[in-house]
Amino acid sequence: MLVGSTSIKRKIVSIIMVTSGSALLLACAGFLVYEYVLYRDSMTREMETAARVMADSNTATVAFGDAAGAAKSLAALRADRHLLHACVYDKTGRLFASFVANASTPCPASPVAIAASILGEQASVIQPVSVDGDSIGTVYLARDLRDLSGRAAQYLGIALIVLAASTLAALAVSSRLQRVISGPILQLALTATKISNNRNYELRAPKASDDELGTLVDSFNDMLEQIHRRDAALRKAQDELEQRVRERTRELEAEVAERKRAENAMFQAKQAAEESDRAKSTFLANMSHELRTPLNAVIGYSEMLQEDAEEKATPRR
Repeated sequence: MLVGSTSIKRKIVSIIMVTSGSALLLACAGFLVYEYVLYRDSMTREMETAARVMADSNTATVAFGDAAGAAKSLAALRADRHLLHACVYDKTGRLFASFVANASTPCPASPVAIAASILGEQASVIQPVSVDGDSIGTVYLARDLRDLSGRAAQYLGIALIVLAASTLAALAVSSRLQRVISGPILQLALTATKISNNRNYELRAPKASDDELGTLVDSFNDMLEQIHRRDAALRKAQDELEQRVRERTRELEAEVAERKRAENAMFQAKQAAEESDRAKSTFLANMSHELRTPLNAVIGYSEMLQEDAEEKATPRR
């Protein structure tokens, strides 16, 4: 749930629930342990106090061998419904008097085999009966611990109820408080989606706080500003390039037009030269024809005159 495709809202709520649940479990466990230890210590002190009271109140009965008085004194403990038995032993270790709440749990035959302890479902305590510092007997009390188990079960039930109520309260509170974190993130994601769909880098994500999420929003907006400036620079460079291309195109078109005009002029000059050559050739041919006709006559007369002159110059034999 924390690493899959679950929404960040549920992840935040899950984290809060797991954290609060773990804290509550540890608190409840500590509370139960504390109550158990505290109740056991309190019960032990109560038993020790009761044993000292019985030892002080039975000093005379043990000293004077009044077993009935000792039994009557022990019977005053019947108000404790968890008491198993109360026993008084004389100086020799013989059972002197006793009060047994349940026949299945009689007093031990001798105080030698007993000791103050908490074992299983039973707790016991011993207290010496003394006169002027000399021990003349022993008081032994034993009680069951079923009330401790019942108390622990009661505390466990209360802890479970508190845990369930706290979990529901944490769920309700975290469902509302998670918006403090998920709200800005979802708004940031929505802004990123709009920018991606519309290619509009002039949009900015709203900043709701000055914490880490605010720093994230500032970084995101700064990135958008850099992208916007880069796009503006690219558009400007593209416009300048297109302008230079258009200017160069016009220059090339002008050069091409000039070359075409020059070629046309050269072609026309060539045609004019060829036409002039043809006219010249025609003129020369005409002139040659016009001049050759009279000149042929002149040349012929000249040759005849030359021949006539030669004949006249030659002496006759």
